[in-house]
Amino acid sequence: MFLDLKQTAFGLVLLIVFLLFQFGVFNPLGPSAWVLGVIVLSVVFFLMGKVTMPKRQPPQLVEVWQFATAFAVIATVIIAYASPLMPAMMSASMPNLTPLVLGLWLVIFGAATFVTGWTAKWGVTTVVGIIWLFSAFHTVSYLDFAFLVGLPFIIYGLISKG
Repeated sequence: MFLDLKQTAFGLVLLIVFLLFQFGVFNPLGPSAWVLGVIVLSVVFFLMGKVTMPKRQPPQLVEVWQFATAFAVIATVIIAYASPLMPAMMSASMPNLTPLVLGLWLVIFGAATFVTGWTAKWGVTTVVGIIWLFSAFHTVSYLDFAFLVGLPFIIYGLISKG
């Protein structure tokens, strides 16, 4: 039977959480919603790594994911809380930084996903990393992001052996 429920479940969690962002559930949080988003993303990726990957990971992959997570969280916190204090960080033509934040997450986690796939010789993971890297420049909403991060895991979970 072709079905990896773990991958599918993680994909559904990502899809649902970021659809909730799209529908404004977290709007009252203001910029803190971005911090919540990157924490949710980081936790899901961490759990996905613990549950779906072999127990012993090469040290360089562990380092890549630790760096990617720390960089994404720190950059998001800086954008969320420091950008209002530094007008030079926010262009007058782009008052909404959400596309920038989502694109940053796709670049950071797309690169880590690509490196993981390339190192482990996992074709689908490599392709997902490439898709995220190129999509980073075209993502304009949480809706785009929800489908970009959730759908690959749902599809892969449905076609792979668990």
